[in-house]
Amino acid sequence: ITSNACAETITFGTTAGGGLRAFHSSVLISNSIIRGNMLYGGSANTTIGGGICNYYGVMTVIDSMINANNAQGWANAAVIQGAGIYNAYKDLALRNCLVTGNQATNVGGGVVNGFNGQTRIVACTIADNLGGVHNAGGMLAVTNSILWGNGDDVGDAVETAWCDIEDGDNAGTNGCFSANPIFTMGFYLGDGSPGINGGTNRAASWKLAGKTTRVDGTLDGDVVDLGYHYQNGLSWQDLYVSPDGNDGWSGTNWTEAVRSITRAITLSRDGTRIHIAAGNYTNLMETFPLTIDGLTGLEFLGTNAAS
Repeated sequence: ITSNACAETITFGTTAGGGLRAFHSSVLISNSIIRGNMLYGGSANTTIGGGICNYYGVMTVIDSMINANNAQGWANAAVIQGAGIYNAYKDLALRNCLVTGNQATNVGGGVVNGFNGQTRIVACTIADNLGGVHNAGGMLAVTNSILWGNGDDVGDAVETAWCDIEDGDNAGTNGCFSANPIFTMGFYLGDGSPGINGGTNRAASWKLAGKTTRVDGTLDGDVVDLGYHYQNGLSWQDLYVSPDGNDGWSGTNWTEAVRSITRAITLSRDGTRIHIAAGNYTNLMETFPLTIDGLTGLEFLGTNAAS
């Protein structure tokens, strides 16, 4: 669910759900990407849920990515919250999700619970949003998760347990602490990360034993690692670009190098390293401006600097 926009008022001056809105519904979202959606409230009093809004519904979101969504409205709007996901009045379960790069004009770029909602977040990485998690009314509980780089990671009466929180909220209590998670190649956990075996109970009890937080694909089979678990290790670690390449090739080595940086970005995943050979990359071969949309941790590495 990508690159949608919504400005529709649904009820009582409320604009909700830039990518997806569940209204009095029962919804399961699994293995999905909700990315680059825009919710614009205009003169609406309440603007909620840039990526997803669960309104009077029962929703479960598992093994999914909620990235680069936006919620905005007029400066005099009463509430502009939940650029990633907003839960109102009913139940939301968020399990093993990556919530990054979402922005709301007011608070809660990542996840907001409001209007007596009940939200439970387990094994998620909520990072680099304009605001992390925020409870605007009801119950919001976060377990075995990483909240990092959000400015304000945790706001207003949020229950946290076994979480790594940059702000230090609840540090020393219920297994919570504040230490650099050592993200690498996107949001994998690097060597020495305190998030490795940092949670409560074993990975299997959270249905994460077949997934990984490590670039090399090592499965999480012991005490559960904190945060988002990928389906496998990073198979697109390195891509290669050369004037002698061809955009129809795989790009996975110099022999099979692609011709354009544009194509390499298209093939990239979070954390990919793009190696660029010396040469001319011109308007005839590239689509300018080069655009990175919804990806994190990319590296561009030049070769043959003398050339």
